[in-house]
Amino acid sequence: MPFLVAVAIVLVYAACTHVLLSANARLTLTSAILTALPLIATLYAFLFLGGRSGVTLSIAAPALITFVAIYKLISKVKPQRMGIVIFTAPIVYLSFAIGHLISPIEFARIIGSYAIFSVFLGVVSLLLLAAFVHPRIGISLFGALLVVYLLTPNDHSVHLQERRSQRPGTFNDWVEARRDLEEYKEADLPYPVVFISSEGGGIYAAAHTYAALSILAKRCPTFTQHIYVAVGVSGGAIGNALFNATVEEEQRAYAPCSPGDMRIDTTPFVQDHLSPVLARFLLIEPIERLLPGQWLAQDRASLLTESFRRASQDSSYLSKSIRESWNERSARPALAAVATKMSDGQRFVLSPVAPAATGESAEWWPNSVSDGPDISIIEAAGVSARFPWITPTARLQLSDESARILADGGYFENSGAETVTDYINDLKIISSLHQAGDEIEKQRCGRDRYLIVAENFRKNVKWDRCSVHVFPIHLAIASSALGWEAQKKAAEGLGLSSSFLIDPLTTLLSTRSARGTLALNRANLEHCGSRGGECMMNLKASMGFFLSAISPGDLELPLGWYISQEKVRSIAEQAIPSQAFDYLVEENDNENDISRLIYHFDQRLYGADANPKVEELLGAP
Repeated sequence: MPFLVAVAIVLVYAACTHVLLSANARLTLTSAILTALPLIATLYAFLFLGGRSGVTLSIAAPALITFVAIYKLISKVKPQRMGIVIFTAPIVYLSFAIGHLISPIEFARIIGSYAIFSVFLGVVSLLLLAAFVHPRIGISLFGALLVVYLLTPNDHSVHLQERRSQRPGTFNDWVEARRDLEEYKEADLPYPVVFISSEGGGIYAAAHTYAALSILAKRCPTFTQHIYVAVGVSGGAIGNALFNATVEEEQRAYAPCSPGDMRIDTTPFVQDHLSPVLARFLLIEPIERLLPGQWLAQDRASLLTESFRRASQDSSYLSKSIRESWNERSARPALAAVATKMSDGQRFVLSPVAPAATGESAEWWPNSVSDGPDISIIEAAGVSARFPWITPTARLQLSDESARILADGGYFENSGAETVTDYINDLKIISSLHQAGDEIEKQRCGRDRYLIVAENFRKNVKWDRCSVHVFPIHLAIASSALGWEAQKKAAEGLGLSSSFLIDPLTTLLSTRSARGTLALNRANLEHCGSRGGECMMNLKASMGFFLSAISPGDLELPLGWYISQEKVRSIAEQAIPSQAFDYLVEENDNENDISRLIYHFDQRLYGADANPKVEELLGAP
């Protein structure tokens, strides 16, 4: 259907172009061949980019025959007036614009992005041709459009929600509310607390995050209630939000992970999320610029988040405000979406929970205990994914006197690892302060228990009424380029060529990617990962950094907001190896981070009489 609509639109505009050329005695075989380029480009896009060779070839021949027939007919008729062009082109454009206004998401998905591009570029090409034929009229028209479009303000304010009074519990309250906590106490083990960092990268990053977390939640019954906060950047933030919409509020009793069915629901991603954004950008916003006032409730970035919200399993959860989205007794993790402030380039973290000791490393909003506005949890993820120019920067009004202009969090650091490190270091600082406190005061602990962060999960701890023992775990969901080798190969592939115009942009994007890689490598080193030498920073520590990696290049993944079901399945297969959950099988070497991660949820591996012992599975001394 989208292919037919796109071809039909291109043919209509081709006919209009032929009429305009013929009315001005400029229709020649050469000009006709040039007007066929949009049709050829559309056929090429579907044939080689859309992977629809059979459908494309069956329509290509009739479309080309129709184009030739239009050329021959108009050549013979030789129209003297171009009123049909002036009338038809705007009517086609306005018809599609009205259709999008009536049904912003469904209509755009039906006609598809190719048709939307065809409508917009068709009008632009006809205006350019008219300007060429009638220079005075064309120059005046384009001058007016440029002034209106470039100099008039374009408001991209984020829709605010009223604050509802709610004071979330502390981190200690969250630990004490865990349903499987007693099993760890009885085993003299610290409670494993998981922090997620989800890398940016458009739709493929969102699908990677969603797939990895969904498989782990499916095979590990208590996995989600061990996640304190899931940090996301750009597409990773959207993936975190969509995953959270699948999580049940109620916690589960202790149960280790087990092998089994790893299929997941891919519905939120196989929808076309790109077309609604393009329709708002190309069909509506140009008209809005020409009209006075602000009459659109949603810009194209908000329309993107609305598209994901409607595709989710629990759209009502995604509509909740940031503060309402989390409470300490739920199995749902807290979410943190990382954006970048345009004013100073620093991080702006949207989350219901914020670190205390390391809070000055970024601006954390909203303050969970203060008054003020709020936004929905899916809108927060969308703010993190505002990568101009398709999804423009957002204006977030914090108060009557204060506002922030926010862009994609990947401008600062694309992995989310820096923010996770802030959360973990905050626990470690609080733990150090508590352990340095007066022993008499510790015995009078009362409601506020003392937090103790364990360095080694395999070392027994002594639980008492005054202590809370935790072991922080960082699960990074990222591309496979954790080391510098991939970046080195990419740099070598560029050769020694340079460009005066492109070099600054290339350097900016390379720096953006390098900062994410640096943050992941630092987290791997500080939190004791398996890459680059385990526990080099602290030989007494056990592994606390784990990676779920995919290779976007090998899988040929798109960066935009549309992905096929086959690609999502490929991502899921590469993100979580199926053998990870067969870690008790002797033939399994368990040489993957996911197996090592889920050891922390199986207490059968610990203790003097464990068989097998976790050391045997790890191959550690």
